[in-house]
Amino acid sequence: MRVLFDGKAPVAYGQIYVTSRELPDDMAGSFAGQANGLCGGGQPGTLFLMTGTHTGQVQFTVELHEVEPPAAEEEWEEVVEVSFAPRAAVLDLVPWGDGSLARLPLTSDGQDTSRLPVYRVRYCARGMDEGHDPFKCAELH
Repeated sequence: MRVLFDGKAPVAYGQIYVTSRELPDDMAGSFAGQANGLCGGGQPGTLFLMTGTHTGQVQFTVELHEVEPPAAEEEWEEVVEVSFAPRAAVLDLVPWGDGSLARLPLTSDGQDTSRLPVYRVRYCARGMDEGHDPFKCAELH
């Protein structure tokens, strides 16, 4: 397992994205065919992630596992999984209305990137309800 990002991430409108190239242009399209409402993977190359915090900072960790990780621990109140087809070997973690916060390399240096696999993304959250007040800046983990 490699940790690609571990730190505070700014969010606005409860949104943050992981993208291969372009930002998601359609929220409805990002969540098309999904019922979870937290992690939209409906547009190739992008993930549309919702947080409980409307505006503020959230603790955010991105891990890359070579094999399926164990089930999420009980501390996580929300756990959703979606398929993700990246369009590039290096992704960006992008806050709403801003540029890249962090680069997220999916491959090791020198690894063939001509055929990227479809990944299974597990998005885990806690404290979503506590951070849902749009008029209170909150810090969630």
